[in-house]
Amino acid sequence: MRVVLLKAQILITLHMQQREVLLLYILSAPHVLRRVCGNDKCADCGAPEPDWASLNLGVLVCIECSGVHRNFGVHISKVYCTRALS
Repeated sequence: MRVVLLKAQILITLHMQQREVLLLYILSAPHVLRRVCGNDKCADCGAPEPDWASLNLGVLVCIECSGVHRNFGVHISKVYCTRALS
């Protein structure tokens, strides 16, 4: 039973890591993110030209709202600056 649970946990972890790598790859081209309809403003407050992205939620947010997202914890919203990745 323990081996089965361990295998399941390994598969879940690998899947999560692959998803994060894919999202980081997408974030490496912030000009592409900005072309997506609605990404020209913060998903939370509507501020123009947001520079932060929540990988878990798939939205762009402004610097002020990114602080709120960081306080949620990475299990809720993992935010990265799109300028630092470009």
